[in-house]
Amino acid sequence: MFCDTGEMPARSALHTRYVLPLLAAACVTVFSACAADAPDAANQAVDAAAALPNLLGTWTGEYEFPYGDTVIKTSLDLVIERQEGSNLFGYETFVNGEGETIRYDLVGTANIDPVDGEVEVVMATTGFFFDIEVVDAERLSARFVRTDDKPTTFVVELRKKA
Repeated sequence: MFCDTGEMPARSALHTRYVLPLLAAACVTVFSACAADAPDAANQAVDAAAALPNLLGTWTGEYEFPYGDTVIKTSLDLVIERQEGSNLFGYETFVNGEGETIRYDLVGTANIDPVDGEVEVVMATTGFFFDIEVVDAERLSARFVRTDDKPTTFVVELRKKA
């Protein structure tokens, strides 16, 4: 049987007096190092957003796409009205098969691929999105993907309007 006399065994006293403070100091050192890296990571994200090209403006192109069992030829305008860092706001207009101009509001993001340095953009709304590669200051290569009740896809080269 053990009797609790209120005295701490020598081993527990050693842990309390030396080991636990050392362990606490090690934890503080590790957490301080991690916290010191956090501003660098935030600065890198800000630097990457600052390195993005100005995507504002109207980008236009002609394309054709499968719709049911037919092919429709038409054109579209992708308008980026606002760019806040890597966040994009705008809309798309296109002429449908009946000759009507249709508009969809879009939101998106842009980033610089850390592997190849290419600028990648995704603009989206409910039911579809554009996956966009910035070719140069005057051209975008955009893949449209619609996944709702009228699925379709196409690739279009967009040129910046003057």
